[in-house]
Amino acid sequence: MTWSTRCIVSMALAASVSAVTTACVTVDVTGSRAAESERAAPGSCDRFDSFSGQMQVGDPALTRPTIVPGDRSLELGESVPPVIHPVLESVELGDGNTVVFAVSGDGAIGWSARFVQESRLRATDAVVPVAGSCLLQIDLSGVETGTPWHHSALPARLSPEGEAAAVVEVLSYPSSATIAQSYLGIRASTPTVTVEPSSEAGTLTIRVKAEER
Repeated sequence: MTWSTRCIVSMALAASVSAVTTACVTVDVTGSRAAESERAAPGSCDRFDSFSGQMQVGDPALTRPTIVPGDRSLELGESVPPVIHPVLESVELGDGNTVVFAVSGDGAIGWSARFVQESRLRATDAVVPVAGSCLLQIDLSGVETGTPWHHSALPARLSPEGEAAAVVEVLSYPSSATIAQSYLGIRASTPTVTVEPSSEAGTLTIRVKAEER
């Protein structure tokens, strides 16, 4: 079964979906290339929308652990297989207007996208700097993170090559308790954002159109 949902932050359903450019830019874990003047200022964003849903990837039956009946104890040396979660393999910023989260494995993951005034990490409540007028927080639940985040607590930070891109930068943190948290810094204060989860492709695609009044 293919689960595919489109949520439009402007509250209007897109009539068509353009092709996604998924060329991955260099991941910068040392710091942002965005100018300090582009840092988000409190109250500069005029969007307050939030959306959430669930996406099925692969075969959910493969993630179900063996169930030990409640009327017996485990045999000597027997253990219950752990649940294997899907893996967030990469975050790609293609043309500066599209961000693609690619997930592998089998199972159901939850996703949410919401505009926030501050970029606070869920584990520490620390505020991290993200450039842009608007901040879009993306949370994927029920996932581990893959190779780009291995053996590091540092986030993957992506910036577009051009200055006209709608997305100023992306900050994506390794998963904590199977929740992967990311932030999109958006240049405009009144952007239109489209969220497209696709279980068939194993992707969550965020499209941003920077509309100014």
